[in-house]
Amino acid sequence: MASLSAFGSVTAVAARLLRETKGSVAIVLALVLPVLMGMASLGVETSLWFASKRDLQSAADGGAISGAWEVTRSSSVSTISTVAALDARRNAHSADQPFTVTVNTPPISGAYVGNAQAVEVRVNRAETLLLAKLFLDSIQVSARAVALAGSPGDYCVVALDKASADTAEFTGNATINLENCGVAANSDNDQALLISGSATLAAKFIETVGGYAQQGAGQLLVDTRITHSSAIPDPFENLPIPPSGACSAKSSYKNTETISPTTWCGGVTFNAQANVTFLPGVYIVDGGQFRVNAGATLSGTGVTIILTGSGSDVATVNINGNATIDLQAPTSGAYSGVVIYQNRTASSSGTNTFNGGAGMELTGVIYIPSQEIRFSGGSSNGGGCTRLLGRSVTFTGNASLENNCDGKGIPAIVRKPTLVE
Repeated sequence: MASLSAFGSVTAVAARLLRETKGSVAIVLALVLPVLMGMASLGVETSLWFASKRDLQSAADGGAISGAWEVTRSSSVSTISTVAALDARRNAHSADQPFTVTVNTPPISGAYVGNAQAVEVRVNRAETLLLAKLFLDSIQVSARAVALAGSPGDYCVVALDKASADTAEFTGNATINLENCGVAANSDNDQALLISGSATLAAKFIETVGGYAQQGAGQLLVDTRITHSSAIPDPFENLPIPPSGACSAKSSYKNTETISPTTWCGGVTFNAQANVTFLPGVYIVDGGQFRVNAGATLSGTGVTIILTGSGSDVATVNINGNATIDLQAPTSGAYSGVVIYQNRTASSSGTNTFNGGAGMELTGVIYIPSQEIRFSGGSSNGGGCTRLLGRSVTFTGNASLENNCDGKGIPAIVRKPTLVE
């Protein structure tokens, strides 16, 4: 638009000069007009270079994203390069004008140098010069993009702590089977994830911002191991905590009964003989513990348990071994897919214990963003879907988390390839 304005100005000047009758004006016109016309033409040519730059940037971005998808699929370096270069050309609007594509995996420049999860694409074109060839021998227009790979699948377990060691830990004699899903640790510590003792972790993949370690007789049986990745964004960081309602008059259960959504102030206990059915809705525990003793039975569909409180007294979970639990998260609404949610204001020193064993089936996301989840148990009946997101997550016994989540309203926790440079 600026170039057209310049051309209009030149035309106006020329018109005024042509109306003059003095010979000196004609001489000035003859000298000045070519310069003004040249400046306008050069402005138009510069605009074309900027358009070419935008076009090449689209090509680089598209190539980098496609290459990152191939990294996610664990493709070979040659396949990554071929696909990235092909899609770079597909994303160029002026593909008929020759340009070169260079693919580096890992990148050789920028913030992600040497990162095997990143792909760098550079595109370059020698522009045809018009008026500018009077001043320049040649001009190269180039663009660059870097994309980071996504995840190889769903995450069943995410440890959100960004700095500590052992934020995802598998210890003791635990055998942990994560069916078709993976484990992520957001810590940049060299030992963000630890398998120790005689523990065995079988999963589709692990992914850490830092590194991982195996100690003792610990075994790691995974398809893909990704280290020095970027942190997994917290998918529930904006989930609200509802206000606590009027306190329930009852805080201990030991018989067979059906209950409606309520608020337990100071905690609630389900004793050995309790057989309690939860009607759909939100149940709030304001301080104290949500405690389930051995021998208790809890069931319910469309249930979310909110752990909240004030100051240092934010409610925690304590489920003892041999409890029978079948609680399923709602499939719609504000808490769709979330079965247990603790207020993020909770002190980082707290621990939430899930020791239900094979009789414990919690269908949905257990979201404890500020405290530790200690997990031992989990049903393996073929239809389960449990996801654990905690500040840290520790497995201490045999457990099976399944990923059969279709139709249960539980959001997949995955990461798509993203442009980072």
